[in-house]
Amino acid sequence: MIDGQQKRTVKRLVWSFIVLVAAGIVVVLVYLSVAPFGAEIVLEFGPWGEPGKVKMVSPFTFSSIAGTDEEGVICQVPQMKMITDEVTFEVEVPYEEFNRLTAEIKYQGNPNELLIGVKGPPDSRYLYMPINNNSLNMLKWYKIEDKDRTLYQKSDVYETIDGFIDELPRMAEEELAQGRRYSVATYHHQVDQPQPFIDAARANEPTRINATLRGPHTFYAYVTGDESPLLSITKQDINIYQGEDELSMHIFKGDELVYSETVPDDGDASASIVPGKPNRVYALLPDLDEGVYKIVFNCGSDVLMSDISFSENYFCAFQEVFLADHDVYMVGPSKEVTLYTDAEQISVRMWHPEYSQVMEINQEQKVVVYEGSKSTVQELEEGVNSIKLEMGDVIVESEDSCFAFSRESFFDPFPLKTLEYDPGVSLTNVDYIIAGYTAPEREGELFTKTASIDISGAMATDGVLRFAVLSPGLVEDNGEIIIESLKLTVTTK
Repeated sequence: MIDGQQKRTVKRLVWSFIVLVAAGIVVVLVYLSVAPFGAEIVLEFGPWGEPGKVKMVSPFTFSSIAGTDEEGVICQVPQMKMITDEVTFEVEVPYEEFNRLTAEIKYQGNPNELLIGVKGPPDSRYLYMPINNNSLNMLKWYKIEDKDRTLYQKSDVYETIDGFIDELPRMAEEELAQGRRYSVATYHHQVDQPQPFIDAARANEPTRINATLRGPHTFYAYVTGDESPLLSITKQDINIYQGEDELSMHIFKGDELVYSETVPDDGDASASIVPGKPNRVYALLPDLDEGVYKIVFNCGSDVLMSDISFSENYFCAFQEVFLADHDVYMVGPSKEVTLYTDAEQISVRMWHPEYSQVMEINQEQKVVVYEGSKSTVQELEEGVNSIKLEMGDVIVESEDSCFAFSRESFFDPFPLKTLEYDPGVSLTNVDYIIAGYTAPEREGELFTKTASIDISGAMATDGVLRFAVLSPGLVEDNGEIIIESLKLTVTTK
C-alpha cells in the first residue's frame, strides 16, 4: 500500500515529467523556427475569417447561399465574394524570410485573368502566380503541359518543353544574325538565357561608374567565376523625406538569392534636407559560378549611390537610370554623363520641372529634354548608341534594354529576346509562348487550382506579409468571383 510520502514522491515525479515534456516541446518549437530546413505557415480562411491574424485592406464581400451539408440537410453556406479588381490583405507571420508560396483555391466564376500575389515591404512589388487566363485557355495553338508550365506553339515543332528549352541558344544566334526580335513570349515564366555574346579577353577587367544614381536600381553583371567578385559603393542619404533610408543589396543567379546585405540609415531619419556623411561599403561576394547575375539595389529616393565599382568588366543598369549629378541635390556639382545602350527606343525626363538640358545622341543628334511631365521619347539606331547628358536630375528608361557607363562594359544579358505576354499583345512575329501556368480544373461551375511560386525576394516587414487576389477588368466586365476556399502555405528558408 502506498503511503502519503510515496504519493507525494510519485506526484512530484509526474509533474517533473510534465515539465520536462513541456520544456522539450518548447525546445523543439524554437528549433523548428530556426532550423535550416525551415518551417511552414499555413493560412486557411474564408467567410469566417481569422481574427487577429488577417487584416483585410481591400476586403472581400462576405455573404451566404442556400445549400446542404454532408447529410443533405438544407443550411446556409458562407461564401467569400470578389467584386473588385483587387483584394488585398495582410497576414502576421513569425518569420522574416521565405522561399515559396503555395495557393490552393476553389472558386466559381470565369474571370479573364485571376492571380494571387505576395510582397514584403509596402514599397516593393507583388510576386504573382497565375490561377486562370482565358486568353491562353482559348488559344488555338499546339499545347504541351508539364507540371506547372505550358508551351504553346504556332506549329507543332517540339515534342517536349525540355526539347524547346535546349534549342534556345540556337534561336538566340538566329535572332542576332537576322535582327529579329521577340519570337518567344513568356507569361509568368523566366527563361534561362543562353550565354551572352561577350569578349572573354576583357571580362576580368574592373569597371567603375563615374556617376551618381538616385533611388532603386537593378544591374546585370557577367561573372567569369575566376575569383570572388568585389562590389563597392558609396551610399549617401539626402534626407528630403521623413523615415529611415536603408540600402539593401540582393544578388540573384536566376531566381536563386546568392548574396544579401543591408546598409543602415545615416542616423538622421527626419526630413532635415541635410545630406548625411558618405558611407563607403565594400562587399566581397562569395565564389560565384560563371554566368549572368542580377544585382538589385533596393532603397528609397532619399538614397544616392556613387563611385560604384565592380571587379568584373560587364556591368549594366537595366531598364532605368536616375542620374543625380546636379547641384540641386547639394552633394556635388552638375556634370555630364554618357550612357551606352542598344535600346530601340528610350524615354527621357527631368525630375524637377524647372530644369531642362540638351541630350546628344551618337555625338551628332541633339535633343532638348524638358520637365518630367513631358517625357522625351527618342528612337535609336540599330546597335549600341551613345547618349550624352549635360547634367543629372534626369531619368532615362527603356522597355527591356540595359545602360552601361562605358562602351567596353556594355553587354546584353538577354541574347534571346522575349516578349511579355498579355491578352492585348500582337502575336504576329511570336512563334512560341512559354508560361508558368496550367489551366484550372473544372467540375460544373466550380474551378480548382493549386499553384506555387518562388518568393525568395519577399521579406516580411514588422512581422507582416502582404497578399493580393487580382482580377484585372473584373469591375469593367461587371463580373464576380465566389471563393469557396483559399489555403495559402508559406515555406520559410
